[in-house]
Amino acid sequence: MTEEIAIANQSDNDYIELTFLRENITLDVHEVKHGWEKAKKISPDKKAMVLLKTGKWTLLEKEARYYVITELKTWPAVAVIVDNLGQRLMGQVVINMTGKGNHIKLFNNELKAKEWLKGKLSNN
Repeated sequence: MTEEIAIANQSDNDYIELTFLRENITLDVHEVKHGWEKAKKISPDKKAMVLLKTGKWTLLEKEARYYVITELKTWPAVAVIVDNLGQRLMGQVVINMTGKGNHIKLFNNELKAKEWLKGKLSNN
């Protein structure tokens, strides 16, 4: 049996919760694509906002980072919950490379991330 990499669900607040389940590893591009494909099944037109929950102590290989940069550019808003300083630093680099810093934000608190998404939803 293969370990599940990620799950995606539509929240009650009209955003997608994309949760990467594996912890303390470095995800490759195939694992990252697998997760984002689940979000795209829920919103094929990528009109939904995303609450992205990273796995604890999980980082991304170089090719996976570039894939994430491309994905983040195509969604209207993404709140990313990070677990540690390494994820925060990597996340900030990825955000800077997207050029969409006002549409992507890092959080270490899920409640604050959800509040930010709700604010984005109410501004649309």
